[in-house]
Amino acid sequence: MATFAYFFHYKPESWARMTSNPGDRTEAVARTVREAGGELTALYYTLGELGGLAIAEAPTPEVAAAINLVITGSGAFDRVTVQQLVTAADFVPVLTNAQQAAPGYRKPGS
Repeated sequence: MATFAYFFHYKPESWARMTSNPGDRTEAVARTVREAGGELTALYYTLGELGGLAIAEAPTPEVAAAINLVITGSGAFDRVTVQQLVTAADFVPVLTNAQQAAPGYRKPGS
C-alpha cells in the first residue's frame, strides 16, 4: 500500500461546531478511510495555521482520490490537498530514472 498525506483546513463554521461540541474525530475519519479501502495511520491538528494532517495507507491512487473526494465533498473544509509520501529508500529508483532521462532534456527555448 502507498502512503498519502491529506492536508486540510476547516471552514470557520466547522471550527465553531467542533468547539461547541468537542470530541476526538479519529474514529470517524478512520471509518471513512476504511470504507473507501484504506487505513488511517494518524490524524493531527496543527496549531500555527489552524488545520490538520491525516496520514493514510491506500492500495491505489484511485482509493486515495476517493478518500479526498469524500473529505472535500463534505463541505466542512476550506481546502484539502493530498500528497503521496515516498520513503527515502523507495525514492532511489525515481532518482535513478531521472538521472537516466536528464541527458535528453532540453530547457524551453534552447
